[in-house]
Amino acid sequence: MSRGEKSFTMVTKKRVTPAKTVSPDAERDRSAPEVRVLRRFRLVFNAVKTHFQQVEKKAGVGDSQPYVGIDNRGAGAEVAQWMADQGCNDVALIHGNLASSATAERVAGFRAALVAQGIRLPAGLVQSAAGLEHLQIGYQGMGRLLKRKKAPQAVFCTSDLIAYGAHRCAREAGLQVGRDLVLVGFDDSPMNAWIAPWLHAVRVPYAAYGAAIVRALGEGGARPTILRHELVIWA
Repeated sequence: MSRGEKSFTMVTKKRVTPAKTVSPDAERDRSAPEVRVLRRFRLVFNAVKTHFQQVEKKAGVGDSQPYVGIDNRGAGAEVAQWMADQGCNDVALIHGNLASSATAERVAGFRAALVAQGIRLPAGLVQSAAGLEHLQIGYQGMGRLLKRKKAPQAVFCTSDLIAYGAHRCAREAGLQVGRDLVLVGFDDSPMNAWIAPWLHAVRVPYAAYGAAIVRALGEGGARPTILRHELVIWA
């Protein structure tokens, strides 16, 4: 993920009580309000993502620019530690493109912490798919995981959108997230309270990025600015 991408998302400081989750019938109906919101969010995010990439390319942004972001490796490790603390020793990972430094760091931290806890992560329990959007990566990745004799106890998804896709597949297989398995996402989108109350997630403090970037530029970017993340676990 480029530094420009990290600075954009919809942000909220307050959780709201979910009005309802997306029903299977609503998801099949592409005109349903819930589905339209999801599609609109994805289209807006992709448009802004492309804009930031083009701006950075024209500006010649490179590794010499000041870094502002979270400790992605530490966040991935924190997810693994939480799973271990819950007694989960059969865990899986569904991740996006490892060409994204943020994704690669999350995966590396997660793997390292599992090793430290003595928890194995066989190749078959690590899923991704090149060239697909995150919703599809999650859906297809969970589908492959569920071909095993039993579902994993917990699955770490390196984005909330991946977790949405994984949840859809698990539900279609007759599983209930929260009862039969646990999903942990990344970003903690403000949409989660409305459509994904079952999703634990690493909260990225996107609201703090703007001021931090301005401050880093003013200081000449002499050192990286690491913002505080939070692992949000819902009862």
